[in-house]
Amino acid sequence: MTSFWTLFREFFREKSKSAYWLLLINVIAALAATVIMFVSLRNEGQATIDFGNYKTDASMLTAVSMAFAGMMAVFAGLIDFAYLIMTTVTNEKINRSQTWQLIPISNGKMYVGNTLSSLASLVYLGIMQLIISLIFGLIAYFSNSLLRKELSTEFAHTQFNFSDFASPILLIALTTILVTLFWYEIVSFLHFITRTVIDFLPSANKFVLLIIRLVVLVGVVYFLGFLIEMLGDVYGNINYFTADSSTYSWFWEQVTFLLILDLIIGGLNYLMINKFVEAKAN
Repeated sequence: MTSFWTLFREFFREKSKSAYWLLLINVIAALAATVIMFVSLRNEGQATIDFGNYKTDASMLTAVSMAFAGMMAVFAGLIDFAYLIMTTVTNEKINRSQTWQLIPISNGKMYVGNTLSSLASLVYLGIMQLIISLIFGLIAYFSNSLLRKELSTEFAHTQFNFSDFASPILLIALTTILVTLFWYEIVSFLHFITRTVIDFLPSANKFVLLIIRLVVLVGVVYFLGFLIEMLGDVYGNINYFTADSSTYSWFWEQVTFLLILDLIIGGLNYLMINKFVEAKAN
């Protein structure tokens, strides 16, 4: 009998391959955008950093490092969304693959390992992107003493407290992870429901199949809107520097709601793939 963690590691290893390629594309896109930016500025080795009331001529190292870190963050959103779609498609192929279901493990455990490995690989990609951005951000920070001084002044004016800052960061991380998990689960849920209905209605005509697929499409669009609205509520109403941790009690309720929702949908998927969903020939 194959263990759950062995299967999870295999799923993660396979999905991480595409994550590395997308990370490379992210780096190349950020580098190209940075080069284009500085070629268009034609500032002969100098660039101006504008930070609030603070302006200074920065060395090329500082300017390039800041620009590259910023471009990494900008393209990261597009890259992560592309990877989300890729892993979603991969999940559903694996969930109904006869080849994967030959592995001596229950279909339910295979589904859980498949879904969680996609989530883990997406988080892994995000961590790699963050590390690269932080490295170049730190290069910019330590290569310019005036920038360090001004940042210290800004943090002092905002009465920066790390404990207050950690709370919204943790909140955003948990919300993003739970929303991503919900997306994987709701797509699988709609897929399993569709396949179950079609399998129980083998003589269904094309019109019936069209209606079923339209219902699924409407469901996907609806839940996508729901997720975007929830993320907007969290990302758009957080003050990272001045709010007290107690300010976020409502957001923590949202996180709890998402966790419960994930467990319910995941449980239903576990039941359906074990009892109703049949594998598809490769």
